[in-house]
Parts: sequence; structure tokens; C-alpha cells
Amino acid sequence: MLSSTFINRTRCDVAEFARIGFPLVISLASTGFLILGDRYIVSLYSTEAMNFSALAGNLFFAVTAWLVFMAASSEYFVGQHNGRGESHLLMKPVWQMLLLVLGFTPLICVLALLVGEWAFPVTEVGSFGRSFFYALLPLGTLSGMVTALSGFFLGQKQVWLVSVIALCTNIMNFVLDWYFVFGLKGWFAGWGPLGAAYATDIVVLMQVIALLLVILRQCQKRSLPFAPAAVFEKAYLSHLVRVSLPSALGHSVEVWAHSFLVKMISVTSVVHMTTFTVVHSVYLVIFFACEALHKTAATLAANAVGAQEYEKIRRILYASFFFCGCIGTLALAAFGLHGLEFTRLLLAPAEASELDTFSYAQVLQQSYWSLLLLSVFAVVDGMALTLAGVLSACGQTRVIMWGQGGMVWCLYVLPAAFVCYVWHWPPVWTFVFFTLYVSWLVAFYAWRLRGTSADEMHLVRSPSLKKGSAAGQCIKAGRKYRACS
Repeated sequence: MLSSTFINRTRCDVAEFARIGFPLVISLASTGFLILGDRYIVSLYSTEAMNFSALAGNLFFAVTAWLVFMAASSEYFVGQHNGRGESHLLMKPVWQMLLLVLGFTPLICVLALLVGEWAFPVTEVGSFGRSFFYALLPLGTLSGMVTALSGFFLGQKQVWLVSVIALCTNIMNFVLDWYFVFGLKGWFAGWGPLGAAYATDIVVLMQVIALLLVILRQCQKRSLPFAPAAVFEKAYLSHLVRVSLPSALGHSVEVWAHSFLVKMISVTSVVHMTTFTVVHSVYLVIFFACEALHKTAATLAANAVGAQEYEKIRRILYASFFFCGCIGTLALAAFGLHGLEFTRLLLAPAEASELDTFSYAQVLQQSYWSLLLLSVFAVVDGMALTLAGVLSACGQTRVIMWGQGGMVWCLYVLPAAFVCYVWHWPPVWTFVFFTLYVSWLVAFYAWRLRGTSADEMHLVRSPSLKKGSAAGQCIKAGRKYRACS
């Protein structure tokens, strides 16, 4: 039985979770809607252009994901420094990650050139896919820089500023997409579907500049070291890499597996690829909303570990699961009541004209059932991401590497590719296996978190915390080492 004190404190944590998570959900969900809008604009040209742009985007993310996920660890280190009151060290992990991102930029370019030549055939549409892929090259470095810089604010629970910058730039991106794709009469003709990639590059560069200027202003206002922190420290950077690399590899393997599945589906049939592209576009909105819960849980957990408030972690998880249920309920209501109408809106007129009547009806039906399944997936995926966020904030990144990198092929990609490509099962089975795989992640992460001791949670060892102390007992013992206000 849970005590009344624990329940009351959990209610306070739900309010704090909402205060931090709601702005992030709005801003990150707007990123998902932006991608959805991008694909709709490209689909006005042709179904093939939309499908190849989606394939190019997935492959490029697979190439750069590991660097972006490594840069995200700056948030965890900033959070633990902030929890301990070490304000003079807040910029240290941010600058080290920026140097790491810049150092790996040449490798990203080489990998992108090799993958682009391999993935896209020498055809008119295939050449467009390769050009779209290469147009995204600047995003590899810029996305990593945005992630590292955002960690300065997220680790301190200052989410409104990051959310406002992301929301404004996403709106600007959508406007630029339209003009860059279709042009402005009397001024320029536009670049066609490639204009969407150019617009995204420009807007992400603006995000980097805006975040740097705001961080500089805050450092001057609070007398925090800005330029002095931009010094290469081998020992500190090595520790950052040891903590961030395992989870980054796990995420990257999952993204590569997902890209392999997209490639297999793209050669299965037009119905499979079109259905997957439509539903995947909606999935990105749900994913970014759940990613906001991931970042919120990671921020609160990192600050709790830094302040040695270990009992608070359990309440953070309860609060995050509550909001996962809210997202799933909203998705079920939207897709259950208006799923077919929503699916028809996602299929642009150009797509409807290129598909025959039978294929168009199949896409509608399979998209509708897949969208219903996404409402269940939203709850499970949100729980998996929040558990992964807490594990990452506690330094348990190897768990994520083995969980995601080890089982994504066995439970998701290979079964889904086999039944769709070999047996030609309906594309909805792709999302069935995806849901089963994420459900396994929830069970695995929860089991591992219960056995994590406080000694293992500290990314940067505090002189006041010694191994073998009372604070080194497992969370599952339920001891309150420090009162949580």
C-alpha cells in the first residue's frame, strides 16, 4: 500500500512534470507536425517523390542519430550539476559535446556520401532521393549542436525558452517550405521538393544561433563562465563518451534497423510503402510527444540524483505514466472517431490520382487500422521512453544499448520484413510487431531500474557521496534518503 504522504508528493510531482513536460510536448509535437506538413507538400508533386523523401529522411537520420543521441547526454550532466548547486560547471558538458559534434562532422559527411550512393538507384526518381539525401547533410552537425545547447536549459528545468524557440522556428520552417518548394511569383521559381530540405537546413542553423545568443546572455547575467568553459578536457570528455556512447549505439542500431525495414517495404508494393509513409508521418507526431516525456523524466531524474533525492525517481515514473495514458487516450479518441476522415486528408490528391481504386481502398483501410494501433503504441512507447530517460539520467546507458540494439532485429524488423516482403501480409503487421517490441522494452527497462543502486546513478562523483554508504542501497528497498519537498 502507498502511504498518503507518498500519494500527496506524487501529486506534486505530477504538477511539476506537467509544468516542464507540457511546453516540451507542444514544441516537439510541432516538429512532428512539421515533418507531416513537409511530406504533404512533397506529395503534391507525386507519391514517388513523397516516398523517396521519406526514405531519404529515415536513412539520413540513421547516419546521424548516434551523434545526436550522444549530444543529448549534456542534459543529464547539466541536471546533476544543477541538482548539486554546481552552477559554475553547467556549461562544461555543453561545450565538451559541441567540440565532440564538430570533431565528428567529417565522419558524418563520409558516411552520408557512401550511404547515398548505395541506397538510391540511378533513375530519375532515385536521383531525386539521392539529391534530397545530400541536401540534408548540414543537419548532421546542426542537429547535434541544437541538442547539446538545449541541454543547458533542459538540465536546469528551463523549458519554456527552448520550447518557444523550437515552436517559432518550426512555424517559420513550414512557411519557408511552401515558398522554397513552389517559389514566389515574380521573385524566384523555387527548387521543387528539394526546397523542403533547404528550408530545414536554414531553420536549424537559426536555432543554433538563437540558443548560443541566449546562453551567452544568461551566462553574463548570472556571472557563469562561458568562453573559459570552452576548453578541451580529455578526461571529462572521455567520461561523457563512456556514458553517452552505449545508449547512442543502441538508438542508432534501432534507427538503422528501422531504415532497413523501410527499404524492404519500399520494394514490396506501392500499397505497403504508401501506407507506411502515411502512418509513419502520424507516428512521428506521437513519437515527438513521447520524446518530450522522455526529456522531462530525464531532467527531473538527473536533478533528483544530483540532490540525492532517490525516492523521488519512483514518483517521477508514476507521473510520466499518467501522461502516457493521456496521450494514448487522446490518440484513441481522435483515430477511433475520425480515423477514416483523417486518413483521407493525409492522402493528397496527387496520390489518389496515381493509385488505382483497389490500391487506394487498401491504403485507406490499412492506414485506419494502423492508426488505431498507434493509440495503444503511444502508451507503451511513452512508458519505454520515460524509463529510458530515467536510466540515461542515472548513467545506465548500457541497459539501453542491450535493450534496443540487441532485440530490435529479433522482435521487430526481421519478423515484420519477413511477413510483409515474403508472405505479403498487410502493412498493419509492421506496427503490430513494433508494439510488441516496445512492450518488451518496458518490461526490460523496469526490471533493470529496480536493481539500480544509488552508487551507480551518479555521473559525476560528489565528494560527499562515498561508495558503500547508506545512499548506495537499491531503489526497490523504498528508503527515503532525503526528504522531498
